[in-house]
Amino acid sequence: MTTTANLQTKLTVAQAAKVMNVSERSVYMVGELMATGRQDLLQAVERGDISILGALKLAKPDKYTKPKRVSLRQLQKHYLGVDERTKQQFLIWARQA
Repeated sequence: MTTTANLQTKLTVAQAAKVMNVSERSVYMVGELMATGRQDLLQAVERGDISILGALKLAKPDKYTKPKRVSLRQLQKHYLGVDERTKQQFLIWARQA
């Protein structure tokens, strides 16, 4: 006859971070990733294929990705590098924005 004991020890975030040799922030981020239910991303993090932050960017892009900012000089350079049709479409969009 085999018996098993289901012993659960609750650790604080600080204790868990120390045991796993990671930052407290990483512990919080893994918890947030776990809450998304994305097992594929959790497994990718465990394998080392992606960072925790990279996984969160995929799971919660609205929270973890910043909109790319483009300077006026960059915008001008891009504008000059496109065809006339695209320039016209851009101008129509800009007037409506």
